Amino acid sequence: GKEVFVFLEAYENRDGFPVISKKKADFQLAWDKIKHLYENGEIANAVIKKRIKGGFAVDIIGVEAFLPSSQIESRSQSDIDAVIGQKIGVKIIKINMMRKNIVVSRKRAVEEEQVEVRKKLFVKIKVGDIIEGEVRNITDFGAFIDIGGIDALLHITDISWPKITHPAEVLKLDTKIKVKVLIMDRETGRIAVGLKQLSPHPWEKIEKKFPVGTRIKGKVTSVVDYGAFI
Repeated sequence: GKEVFVFLEAYENRDGFPVISKKKADFQLAWDKIKHLYENGEIANAVIKKRIKGGFAVDIIGVEAFLPSSQIESRSQSDIDAVIGQKIGVKIIKINMMRKNIVVSRKRAVEEEQVEVRKKLFVKIKVGDIIEGEVRNITDFGAFIDIGGIDALLHITDISWPKITHPAEVLKLDTKIKVKVLIMDRETGRIAVGLKQLSPHPWEKIEKKFPVGTRIKGKVTSVVDYGAFI
């Protein structure tokens, strides 16, 4: 009782009946949608089916397309194998109807997605806001914090008031932290955040914490020719 689209292959066969194909109709309809996505520069939903020479075979609305290894985000071999079966957004970068050939890119889709996410973030947040993020990567000079699909830089000098030699002394991967927005550059898209700015500066109200004449205990941090630092 269901109505479906069919492809008319011939008006009649030897028995006088029309020759039709649902499979060909499904392919033609899917191809028309893919062509529309390509011509309008839209992102297509795809499922990674299997690994093949030079990349992956992905399914877009029932049609197989090729995703080159160079066009997919990955950091290691294990990451590459783990993408099988995943649903991802891709950008169609090449189509050839005669050869039934479609080439897609995950990288280009991610770049466009990030542009849109960044635009929304620049409207949603402003310098001085305190937001929550997740530690995605730790380097010698700082850490990158995911603040909703976009990485913001947390420089090592903005992690802690006391001097540290490496961000890993304070931060751990995949942990959520609150940070303060310090820089938002619309031209470059750069966002910088700070962690130490959430706590008072050690020198604030220092005269109340250490009144002149008070006897206190301290730790010797360095000794020089002209004295010592406590």
